Amino acid sequence: MNLGAMNHSLLDTLNIPNRTLKKVGRKRDDSAPANKRIALNRENQRNYRERQLQRLALLETKAKEAAELLVSRDAEICILRLGMADLQQRLLETSPAATAGSVPAHCSICTVKDALITSLQNELKALRSQSALGTVEPSPFSLSASEASGAHSVQGYDTGATYSASTSQARKPTPPVQSGPTTPQTTLSEPTLSEEWFDIMSHELDQTVQTSEQMYGPIKVEFMRYSFKRVPSLANCEHVDSLIENITLQTRMASVPKIKILMVRILDVWQLVLDACKGNPVDMNQANEIFFAFQELNAEHLRYLSSVTAKYGIPQVLPANGSQSGAHSVSRGSASSESSHIPLQALELCQQLRSIPSLTNAGDSIDELYALLCSTDIQELYVKTGAVVSRLHRMCSGYQDRAEFLKQMMRYKETNKASGIVK
Repeated sequence: MNLGAMNHSLLDTLNIPNRTLKKVGRKRDDSAPANKRIALNRENQRNYRERQLQRLALLETKAKEAAELLVSRDAEICILRLGMADLQQRLLETSPAATAGSVPAHCSICTVKDALITSLQNELKALRSQSALGTVEPSPFSLSASEASGAHSVQGYDTGATYSASTSQARKPTPPVQSGPTTPQTTLSEPTLSEEWFDIMSHELDQTVQTSEQMYGPIKVEFMRYSFKRVPSLANCEHVDSLIENITLQTRMASVPKIKILMVRILDVWQLVLDACKGNPVDMNQANEIFFAFQELNAEHLRYLSSVTAKYGIPQVLPANGSQSGAHSVSRGSASSESSHIPLQALELCQQLRSIPSLTNAGDSIDELYALLCSTDIQELYVKTGAVVSRLHRMCSGYQDRAEFLKQMMRYKETNKASGIVK
């Protein structure tokens, strides 16, 4: 092996000037070794230099392989980033976008699902503890096919849990709340639900029906309370507790007049809840989705209570101090005064509702809403309009359609506030 050429190649590889290494180490000697020890030393030095060159070649090979692997990984990362961007775009197209240019802090539908899971887990724990104590027998739930397919915002969960006939017989029925003093759990702080103004309709007190709780079991409201409290605008809103309190009380009522009056109260308080978050469109849409999920979860309760209200008519006396703030709330003037106040922009509202994709085939319901808004029968208007609005809201199949529906109803309400028609 030519040692000179080897040294020069080593110097070129290390990129070190020749003059620097010529001053270091033993000088090159091409003469024959004087003895066996010198020959052995030269052989060892040659072997050492060869090992160094082999090690350097191995490191260069590893560096080249690492560079190729890095390029390959960079290409894979670019492909994954493109895939992630595509998935994010699909997610934005399919997930609810509250308003243009704003991104919600968290998905309201996910919040409803999490709250529903928590509520059902707590209920299951309570039933197990009661069963262990021997106080009640655990009651199985059965899901009807219609409600399973109609679960819109909480797919994959029990949205129509009903008690079977055998269960309702084995389960000790909850006694309905009578007109006497109520328990602390159902006592309302507002004086309008006291016995004083209930006695005004004493001629109707003989009308009683089976309570909604007796027919379908306790209504599921705790997940709605939990979800509302997670909305920033409703974290400390007292109307949330009032809404849930009125809904629970209505399901325990056997007196038809009280059920009808509580229906009016629930519509009023729900509008107060919307008013509490009208400054934030994202929070308002989240509250709307939560209440829609509540309606889907307790569909049988609400259908039964609405049928009771429709069957026995609208209450002839409404609470004098009730706050009417709904988009369909009308000033409670004297029934004898036949002043024909047609709400402002009622026709424009119905035209805007017809432009919503889910309501293109809901012309009859929209015409019914327009007729109610223009009606002079103040007693009939309030609850009937609320029922039509709820029906149209359920027809909206998507988040965007429901948000647009709520937006138009709130705009109509704000427009007619100044006229005194809507309070």
